[in-house]
Amino acid sequence: MKDKNQKLFEKLAKTVQSAGRKIAYGAACLWYGARDPETPGHIKATALGPLLYLVNPIDAIPDITPFVGFTDDATVIAGAVALLAMRIRARHKSQAKALVAEWLGK
Repeated sequence: MKDKNQKLFEKLAKTVQSAGRKIAYGAACLWYGARDPETPGHIKATALGPLLYLVNPIDAIPDITPFVGFTDDATVIAGAVALLAMRIRARHKSQAKALVAEWLGK
């Protein structure tokens, strides 16, 4: 029988992997949408803003903070994806899905 620590760490690992995959997918959707020549300029700007925040070394919550370091990044990416949901096309989603699978496996 697994001890409590091992169960906890396995659960945390799955949660972190899932969250990381969701952030990567959302960011990739925004990227592919912003790079699409058919996307209007104001939508491109709205998509690129959160991506710049993601790579900016100055964060509301430093990324090195255990367990919560990426929550602000995840929130910004999720908010932008929700805001631009009608502008993220199926081709952007499939490109993002392929990129995340390449980076993180299936």
